[in-house]
Amino acid sequence: MPSTTRPGPARRLHRCSPLFAALLLLPAPIAARAQASRPAPLRPAPSRPAMAAADTAAAVLDSAPLFVRGRLIIVFRAPLGALTAPERAAAASARLEPIAAAEVAESVTARRIAEGMLVSVGPHGVFTITPADADTLRGETVGVLSAATVTRLRTALDAAREARSIPELLKGAALALVATLLFLLVLRLMYGGRRWLFLRLRAAEKRLRTLTVAGYKLISPERLLLFLRRAVDFSAWMLGLFLAYLWLAFVLTRFAYTRPWGEALGGYLTTTIGRLALGVVNGVPGLFTVVLIVVATRWGSGIVARTE
Repeated sequence: MPSTTRPGPARRLHRCSPLFAALLLLPAPIAARAQASRPAPLRPAPSRPAMAAADTAAAVLDSAPLFVRGRLIIVFRAPLGALTAPERAAAASARLEPIAAAEVAESVTARRIAEGMLVSVGPHGVFTITPADADTLRGETVGVLSAATVTRLRTALDAAREARSIPELLKGAALALVATLLFLLVLRLMYGGRRWLFLRLRAAEKRLRTLTVAGYKLISPERLLLFLRRAVDFSAWMLGLFLAYLWLAFVLTRFAYTRPWGEALGGYLTTTIGRLALGVVNGVPGLFTVVLIVVATRWGSGIVARTE
């Protein structure tokens, strides 16, 4: 009688393994289709400030300044034809270099053309100002920009010729020498005035030692003298630095090469003084109110003391 043997667990598992593999691989295409059909996440649209900042950054990158002997003439803010803004600045600088080195002074003019305003030095056209070069955020127009550019270019060319003039250099050196001597003289007078004030303070210290009220000293003479000495030293230093600033700005403006630096120093000083003066003027109403409050308080205190 033939014997029947049942297959073992290992053989049954081996027979069912293809079926298990097919079941495991079945969800993969379904998941891929679901992933493909899922809509892409929505990205927030850029805000208006971000777009404006991006436009400003792009405009800054596309702009190119034109300098003539250290002086800013114009900032090209847009391309013209096939030339980018840096290429326009380089071409204008190359045209202006031989003109700045020439000894003959020629007129600087601007006339309207189809592209904008053509700036010329004598019969030679050097560069074109387009409406896109104007800073519209500041309300600037191409006419205003061209007039300011002509003035700056004329000043730069005159300074370039002046820098090669021996009489102008000697005149500037003489004026700088006179200003230096005056500055040193003022510093000497300030030093003498400081010593005189210290002597007066020492004389006043002897009188303060004997100043008493009901047998008590109001203030310490040593501390008062130290405070006054520090105040005099601080005032002398501040005045000396201010005079040194004025002297440096004046000397730099005597020479054409260093005149832009001197003008920058003078402009900064003028702006700072104007802001301080404006702050003082704006603070006068508040100070007047404080004075009125103090006067009213003292007046009210006097009335209360008399009624008591």
